[in-house]
Amino acid sequence: MNIQELLDVAEQDYHRAKLDAAKARFEEILNIDSRNTTALNFMGLISLQSGLALDAIEWWKKSLAIKDTFDALSNLGYIYSRMDNSQAKAYFQRAFDLNPDRVDAAVEWAHLEGKEKNYEKAEQILLPILEVKPPYETAFVVLSQIQGEQGKTDEAEKILNHLLSLNAAATASRLALAQLYYQVQKFEQSADQYEEILKALPGHTQVEKEYGCLLRDHIDTEKSIEVFNTAIKSTSSDWELYYHLGIAFEKINMLDEAIRAYEEAKRVNSAEPFFENRIAELKQSLANKNSLTDSPKS
Repeated sequence: MNIQELLDVAEQDYHRAKLDAAKARFEEILNIDSRNTTALNFMGLISLQSGLALDAIEWWKKSLAIKDTFDALSNLGYIYSRMDNSQAKAYFQRAFDLNPDRVDAAVEWAHLEGKEKNYEKAEQILLPILEVKPPYETAFVVLSQIQGEQGKTDEAEKILNHLLSLNAAATASRLALAQLYYQVQKFEQSADQYEEILKALPGHTQVEKEYGCLLRDHIDTEKSIEVFNTAIKSTSSDWELYYHLGIAFEKINMLDEAIRAYEEAKRVNSAEPFFENRIAELKQSLANKNSLTDSPKS
């Protein structure tokens, strides 16, 4: 096979999650042509998916030493966004400058500027993107979040409701609106948005988690218990669900159930010391309560 044929087979293996086979193919390509940037970029992706983030960075930097490619630049942007915002912003900016049609890089760049409270810069990046037709939903969502952080909640709400008027199935917009309503303490309206999302995406764990916490803390604790238990049925390995469930049980003084929830959380995440300590405290509370109940009356 020639290099293009090898690339085609290697990419098919990668997209079918056959990472070992894909890695062997891309290595074969690099033995023939060490400057093949497509192979270098995929080697970075394979390294990242194998938990080797530093190796991934090295592969993408090797690719950039040969020539700038959007994939290598944006991949470095994403990985550095977890550890170094300044480098991440620089890579996203280079990616967008290289290919202005790929507005996703600009949106990520603006999002990082917003996280650093560089709101004016973030809006300067986003405003040209807002002219794209059809509208690029993520750009509007990030802009609404930036405005919300600045206290411009009415403007943020208008943006999100406009997006939903164009596309009622725009989940990212509806989730941002639910979070915005929560921020401004419109809890019932926030709950309505979460319920709409879960009708379209039942079993979405993060949404169920946020919705459950909203119900528990502000609306209906018993209903929050139903939400957390439903989420646990489909995602029993998420310790945070058991943790939030335990808090809900405590809130309505169901301490035995709270202990069981925290024990499940501890089973999934034994490294978290909170659970063992809280279980001991609740067991002591129950023992004290039972002691008072059982003590003889004079």
